[in-house]
Amino acid sequence: MSISYTIDVDKKLIKMSITGIFNFEAARQAYEKLFADPEYEPRFDTISDFSSAEQMNISFGEVMDYRALVKELDTREGMIAFVMGDNMGRYLYGKAAAIQFNIVKSNSYRAFKTRKAAMEWLNAADGTDEE
Repeated sequence: MSISYTIDVDKKLIKMSITGIFNFEAARQAYEKLFADPEYEPRFDTISDFSSAEQMNISFGEVMDYRALVKELDTREGMIAFVMGDNMGRYLYGKAAAIQFNIVKSNSYRAFKTRKAAMEWLNAADGTDEE
């Protein structure tokens, strides 16, 4: 699994891309790296694109562990959009995870099927983000 990110300071946007098999430990490591990045700014919005992930290999118990990690480490103040792709199971998984994270982060997470819908929700769609 690979989780990569870029920080677009001009757009105040963090773009994360998840490929391969998504699991809790790799996610934890990626977030620790992001939060230590000198360009990281808590007020920036985040788009996390899971649409290229091969599999979501995370149990419900790990979702709860991830929720605790979000509560403890996640200093983001901006909105966080999950792009899950067209697979209905993955989309519902993203929606369920967003609900869990909203419990500890005051309604700032939301799941979408498409990147376009996520960018529109983040008010970041300006026609220049074509990844």
